[in-house]
Amino acid sequence: DVTSFDTSIELNSNRSISKHESSTKMPSLNNNTRKTFAQRINKSLLQQPLNSKGSKFKQRSLDILQENKIYFDSTEPINQRLKKQFNLSIDKK
Repeated sequence: DVTSFDTSIELNSNRSISKHESSTKMPSLNNNTRKTFAQRINKSLLQQPLNSKGSKFKQRSLDILQENKIYFDSTEPINQRLKKQFNLSIDKK
């Protein structure tokens, strides 16, 4: 019978899987393993040394970005931005 043949194959495949199982137990979860990936990343970013070159460059970049936000409106024409930045009079021709 074909169905009994299929059943015996299924049983054999299940047995072969169980042969390879190990008796290793999963470690119990504690508070450190329950933290989300984002929490671990945020913690590592906050723990960077304050005097590193990367943090100085990052802080300076943020300062420049903030200064540019104050002086320039993104919808403002480029001619007006240049006038404000360089105090030049740009005439349209």
